[in-house]
Amino acid sequence: MEFTGYLPPDEFWALNDRMEQAIRDGAAALSLFRITEWGGAAMLGGWQLDNSEGTVSHGDPSPGCQGQYIEVVTTTHDPYAAVRNRWVVIDAQRNPPEPEAISLTRVADVEPLLQARRAALKALRGED
Repeated sequence: MEFTGYLPPDEFWALNDRMEQAIRDGAAALSLFRITEWGGAAMLGGWQLDNSEGTVSHGDPSPGCQGQYIEVVTTTHDPYAAVRNRWVVIDAQRNPPEPEAISLTRVADVEPLLQARRAALKALRGED
């Protein structure tokens, strides 16, 4: 996540509530997938408000974190174009798994991913 300014908590959370509702409304139109048997944290990553792309983030994206961080992207666009147009950085210190070792499960309920995202945002904002 990249922050370009600061909103007071009431304005920020009102905006976030509207975005979360748009995601809930669109979640039926775009299937999301998570890593099966992932033992660590997972949260909603990115979401295009036209419901064309969404991600589930696995692990801690914080700079300096040494654990694995993997995003599973679902898109309605050409997947090859989506990869070409994405800035991709592979940090070998974060121990990426072999692709064959990953199995995916469809997300049945987006709510736990939204709650995890909200908790991460509160921590980033210092509002724990």
